[in-house]
Amino acid sequence: PASSEVPLFLLRGLPHLALKPVHTCFDRSETGSLHEQNPILLTCQAQAYNVRVSNPRNESAPGAGSELIVTHAGKAQVLYRWPQGLRDEPAELTWAGDLDGDGKLDLLIDHSPHSNVGGLTLYLSTLARPGEQVGRAATFKSTGR
Repeated sequence: PASSEVPLFLLRGLPHLALKPVHTCFDRSETGSLHEQNPILLTCQAQAYNVRVSNPRNESAPGAGSELIVTHAGKAQVLYRWPQGLRDEPAELTWAGDLDGDGKLDLLIDHSPHSNVGGLTLYLSTLARPGEQVGRAATFKSTGR
């Protein structure tokens, strides 16, 4: 099949997601590693977004207290924190687009506290609480990369 026909991920248990075309503005065919590219700038549905890892101590690698942050229209939201810092742990944007059909950014990001643990997390805009851009919808964890 064509690469556009190969699924990046499969979901179940989220009944509010309707069967309809999904708008993709970023997929893993591009470099999503926040170790290699920080920040990642996205344009989705004519809106500009920024996904980045903070480096509060300006170390060569993001140190203790580093955070995964999404920013849109001047508003930042912390999605994840690495208490010990980000060295070999995964920090990768896997997919971005509009999965829930509301015209706003949804994200699939691999982040975890250890290099031997995968932690794909799906963030949906329809699950955002007041003041947030996205809310956590699902997480798939695996051990032994």
